[in-house]
Parts: sequence; structure tokens; C-alpha cells
Amino acid sequence: MVARSLWLSVAGIALLTLCVEARQELVAIPPPAMPSGSATITGVVLDRFGQPATGATVSLRWHPDPSALMWDENYRLRTVVTDEVGRFAFAEVPQHAVELLASVPGSAEVIYGQARPGLPGTPIRLRAREQLKVVLRMSRGANVTGRVIHPDGAPARAYKVLAFRIRPGGEDSWLGDVSETVSDEHGEYRLTGLTPGRYSFAADPPRPSQDMFEAMPLVQISPGAFGYEARAFPANTTDLCFETPFTLAPDQDRSGVDLFAHIEPVTTVAGVVHDSEGRGVAGARVWLTPDSSCRGDRGWIQTGVDGTFAITRVERGDYNLHAFWKAAESWWVRARISTDGRPTQPVPVVTLQRGGSISGHIELAARSGTIPPAAERFSLYLGEVRPDTGVYDVQGVERVVAAPEFKYPSVPTGKYVIRVDSLPAGWFMRSEMVDGRDALDFPFEIGPDQRHEVVITLSNVTTELSGAVTDSRGVPSLDHTVVVFAADDQFWTKRSRRFLADRPDTRGDYHFSGLPAGEYIIALVDPDVAMRPPTSLLQALRPTGQHVILRDGLRTTVNLRSRRQAR
Repeated sequence: MVARSLWLSVAGIALLTLCVEARQELVAIPPPAMPSGSATITGVVLDRFGQPATGATVSLRWHPDPSALMWDENYRLRTVVTDEVGRFAFAEVPQHAVELLASVPGSAEVIYGQARPGLPGTPIRLRAREQLKVVLRMSRGANVTGRVIHPDGAPARAYKVLAFRIRPGGEDSWLGDVSETVSDEHGEYRLTGLTPGRYSFAADPPRPSQDMFEAMPLVQISPGAFGYEARAFPANTTDLCFETPFTLAPDQDRSGVDLFAHIEPVTTVAGVVHDSEGRGVAGARVWLTPDSSCRGDRGWIQTGVDGTFAITRVERGDYNLHAFWKAAESWWVRARISTDGRPTQPVPVVTLQRGGSISGHIELAARSGTIPPAAERFSLYLGEVRPDTGVYDVQGVERVVAAPEFKYPSVPTGKYVIRVDSLPAGWFMRSEMVDGRDALDFPFEIGPDQRHEVVITLSNVTTELSGAVTDSRGVPSLDHTVVVFAADDQFWTKRSRRFLADRPDTRGDYHFSGLPAGEYIIALVDPDVAMRPPTSLLQALRPTGQHVILRDGLRTTVNLRSRRQAR
């Protein structure tokens, strides 16, 4: 079994597994090396029987500052292997917060300071030349066995079985760590040492070649109808997005998690794109976006001389059909279609429309004495906000230079937010005002021929909130998660930038930066609460949490007192 950390949303998994049309070389760019310091961490890893764990993998990773601005780099892990008596050592540990984790085959991953496997650990923050000695104790993870079965009932061998650990985040969930193995000649598989939590399972059929972008071969279902052998799922599931998760407990042995491959019927979606006068439009780009975020976009083809198009290998489901054509100006169309797997699926004639337009200007709110960033050194991009799947570049809308004045002359119907790319270190978007509302909190909508004026404020002056968490005796209390969230519940949205959470570090301190100025509530919750609690918990915390006003350019200190004594 191999485990790797992907930290992808469902949409991210879809992009990895379904971009068969791209066929371009992927070049992995490794993250930079972790900065060095002068502190030292030494320790020992014990297996689940209390004996020294020889050959355990111990890693040191950067703990990103809980910032609404996401300035932190993603540094490479520093990894060592324990010696014959389970010992390990890390020298030159930076003063920035780091996390320490260990893994042993057959055991659940352990993170220093976690209340139990599967929960976040305690960030380690050491002073210069400080030394820390730790003991990491492994525990038995969950084991899962099952079979992968072909559509005809035969055992499916050499399938890559995937276990996606689900990371809760408020009202949403994310696909986190992925553990994998391969089914044997009997179609059987075994996954061991899974960290307790909620999982979704799937299995991918072996590909005919090593080319990850090569499409699976089609098989004939009936005269004129075709499909392909698709990803295997538990019974009554054909989409990772709608799979009912399995909950795995520590020490659990779960059997019978069988995965059933199926033949996915595909169709050809055919139609014609017209201009506003009913003429076929040649050279328009056409593609499909599915309602399920577990399936990638389809198509990316151009219409023929008479405006016709045909998108092949389209699975059953509901889609948005998009078309884009650029002449003297850009024209767009979006239409809803559904496919049922019939050999050919005609769609109604789609007629292009003028898009809306966005214009605006940039203002600066800088600390006195600082040099503002040069506008020609960064750019603006328009991001489309799709329900539940994130923010995406808009095809056909080019990035613009972030000069004091900017304009997007033609934009398709949708919900948007403008982002600034490649800002200098320390600068961030403070606000993006559209019709009296901040689009960074509430994305704006645009329709055909609509006009929007946008004022973007860039700043290098931010809020800071920090403090210490202690028990009734004044001893640092670490077994908590500190949450801070907007007092006004209109900001309790899925991707709110007015919410942060983190564990106190080894000194009992916490630090948040980058929250927009305003009124907040700060509270302590148990460490087993999700790092982004659901709305129901925020409602319960609002009457008892401490209220605090954050202002740009000011550092606010709020010390928190735990009701229980530190262990």
C-alpha cells in the first residue's frame, strides 16, 4: 500500500483523472527547501506494542501561518528514517512553526501533539538553539479488505484501489490523503494502516498503456451503442461525489468493501451554433462542464464552416454547454443539456449573445514610507465561481495588466470574482467593491449586456490577532483549537475569508493575520472539532465567545483561559 497526500478538492481529483484531451507533458516543479534555523528536535518512535520502531519514516513539515492572505510557501518535507533503536534527529530547525509526523507500515500516521490519530497535531515553534525531545507512539490503523468485480461478475485484477480520506470543512468536505493498493488475480485487495476517519473508495482499471491521458477503449453495448469500463465504486454508486462515505475507527478490521466496475455508456452531443441573425458560426469553441465536480470538462472543439459541432465520448448526466466566438467582439452562449447515453444526443440550436462588461480601477492603501507595487508587474484574472467546486479561469477571457484602469470588454453570464496575480510579498487585496458589496466576500453576477464598475483596493496594511492559551493555573494549555470568525453571520459562507482556526503551538501561543478589519468572535473548541466548524457550532459559540474588533495596521492581543487543567 502506498499513501500520499494530495490535499485536493473533488474538483482537483477530477482534473487529475479526466483531462484526457490535454495530452501535454506535465513537468513537476518541486517546492523549495525549508529554511534553516538553529533549533534541534530529537526523539524516538515506538511501535504500537511500545517497542522501538526501526526504519520508521519521520518527517518535518512547514506549518503554514493561519492567514487569510495565504502568503506562506509550500516547502519540501524534511525526512529521516529511525535507527535500530527508533531514534531520529532534526538539526537546523527553523524558528517558524513546524509539524512532526511519523509513519510505519501497518500503523496509522501519527502527528506530534494530536489528541488521537486523524486529528491535527500541535505546531512546534522553537527559539534559536532550543532543543526539543519527543516520543511518537504509533497506533494500529484500520484495515479494509474487499474485492473488485468486473461488470460480468468476474474478478477484476490489477485495478488500482484508492481510499480517499475525507477532510471536513464547515458545510463542505475535501478529499485529503490517498492510500492505494492493487487488486490481485482474484480481484481481492487489502489496505492496511489507514488513519481513522471517513473514506470514499474507488478503483481504476488498468490502462492499455503508460500514457495517463490515453482514453479507455470503447466496447459495444448494443448495436450502435458504446461505452467504456469505468472506475469501480461500492454498490449503487457511479460517481465519487455522491458516494456514501465509510467511517473507519482505530483498530478496526472492515471486510466486504467490494467495488463494482461498470460500463459507462457514452454518447455524441451534436448541434449547431448560430449568431444573432440565425447564421451558422464557424470556428466557435464549444465544450461541456458537468454538474458533478468529479467529472472533468468535455469537448474543447471548434464548430465547422456551417456552425455544427459534435462532442464525442460524453457520459450520462447533466451539463452546461458553453460556446465562445471572438470576432470584432466576443460572443457567448451557455445552455443546459442532459444526456442519457443514447448513441447520438442532438441539442437545440444555440444562439450566441454579447457578453457583459467589467471595468474598474485600482486604489492603494499603503503604510507610510512604503513604495507601491508597479502596476505592470502583476495582472488581474477573472475567476468564475462555480457552486461547490471553487474558482476557475474563464475560457476566452484573457488576463489584463493591473494598471490603474482596467477593462474586460466581454464576459459570459456567470458569477465572478477578480483576483490579482503575482503581487509583491506583503501586498494583498483588501477589497473589491461592486455595487456597494465586496466581491471578495460575495461574488458578483453578470448577464448579457450588463455593465459593472469595480474598485479594487490593494494594501500592505493588515490585521494581526495573537495571544496565549492557558489553564486556570496559568500553564500553557495545548489541547484546543482556537477559532476566530466574523460576528456577523452573513459572512459565514463556504469560502469565507473571515474565518481562521489553528492549534496553539508548543508554547500555548496562537497567531492569526490577514483577516479583514471588523468585529470577530474568538473561542476555544476541542481539538477533535473540524478545523472549519459547521455553522451550527458557530451559532453555539457566538453567545459565549469573546468579541474583538480588528483594525488594519494594529496588533490585537487576546489571551484565552481554558476551563480544564493542562495535562
